[in-house]
Amino acid sequence: MKSLLLRIFLVVLVMLPSSAVLAQDDTESFTSSDHRVSFNYPSDWSTDESFPGLIQIGNDPSTFERIMNDTEGPLPDGSILTLIFTPSLTQMLFEGEQPESLQQVWEMYQAQAEEDDTTTISEPADISLGDHAALKISITSSTEEGVLIIIDFDGEYVIVSSRSPLGQFADYELLVEALLESLTYSIPEGPISFISENETLTLDYPGDWMALELMGTVAVSNDPLLLSRDSESPIESGLVMIFIFRPEVREFAAENLTDAVTQYAALTFEGEQLSEPAETTVGEHAAVRVDYQTELSEGYLLVVDFGGQYMYIQVQTAIDELENQEEMVLPILESIQYTPLSE
Repeated sequence: MKSLLLRIFLVVLVMLPSSAVLAQDDTESFTSSDHRVSFNYPSDWSTDESFPGLIQIGNDPSTFERIMNDTEGPLPDGSILTLIFTPSLTQMLFEGEQPESLQQVWEMYQAQAEEDDTTTISEPADISLGDHAALKISITSSTEEGVLIIIDFDGEYVIVSSRSPLGQFADYELLVEALLESLTYSIPEGPISFISENETLTLDYPGDWMALELMGTVAVSNDPLLLSRDSESPIESGLVMIFIFRPEVREFAAENLTDAVTQYAALTFEGEQLSEPAETTVGEHAAVRVDYQTELSEGYLLVVDFGGQYMYIQVQTAIDELENQEEMVLPILESIQYTPLSE
C-alpha cells in the first residue's frame, strides 16, 4: 500500500497562475460519496473516487486506471490529471502520524520525496485559496511538470496535485486554479448514506466516521487509518471496525443461520474461544450472533437473513470496550438495506 501511495504522490505536478473563474455553464459540481469534499470542474472532464480517500479529475478517463493498476509511464499527450488526497489518505501515507501544520506536512512529504531522484522539487511558497492558507511546491520530472498544493482546512490537510506532459500544462492551468478555488472540505454533522458500487446495499453511518468498499466488502469505521492498520496489532481504545460482506461476495453451503455463522466463525477464528451461536434480530431481520475475544480485539460475527440471502458481518472493538460501543454500532447495523441483483 505505501509504495503505491508514494508513487502516486511523487509524480504529482502543476503550476497555478493568477485568479481564474469558470463560466457556470461550463462546469459540473462534484460532491464526494462521504459528503466531505466538493468542487466545480470543467463539464468535459471526468471524475473518479474508486480508490478510497483519493479523488481523480481529468480530461482523459483512461488515466484514472493508472492508479488502480499501478501503471508506470508518462501521461498521454494532451491530458491533464488532478488528484485530491483527503486527510485520511494523507495520514495513511505518513504512517499514521497526524500533522499539525502546513510546514509539517511539507517536511513529511519532502522526507519521502528525497527517495526519488527523478524529480526536481522547489521550496514551498505561501499562498491562499479562498480563506485557507496553503503551500505551493513546483515539481518537474523528465516527462511531466506542475505543482503540489497543501491546503489547511481548519487543521485538516488536503493535498492536491495536477499534472500534464512536459510543456503542456499551460493549456489547463486556469481551469485547474478555478477548480482549486471552488474546493471545500468539511466533516458533516449528520449521518451519511452509503450505497454500494452495485447499488444492492445501503446503510447510514455517522458523519465523522468513514465507509468504503473494496472488492465487494464494505468497511465502516471511526478509524481514519483503517486501510493501513496492521492486522497483527491490537485495536486501539475507542476504535470500532465493521466489515460487511454482501451475500454475493461471501457464501457458505449453509442450511440455516446457525449453520452459516458456525462455518463463518470456524473460517475467521480457527482455534479461538467463541460463544455459542445466539439468535437475535437486526432491525426486522432474523440473525444469529457469535461473540469472540482474542489477544488483539473483541467483537462478534453476525449472519443476517435478508429474504433468504445471508449477509456476513464482523464487528471489532478494543478489548473490554464492545459493550460501550454497541450504542454506536447498532444504529449502523439496523440501517442496512439489501436488494439482490435482478436475475
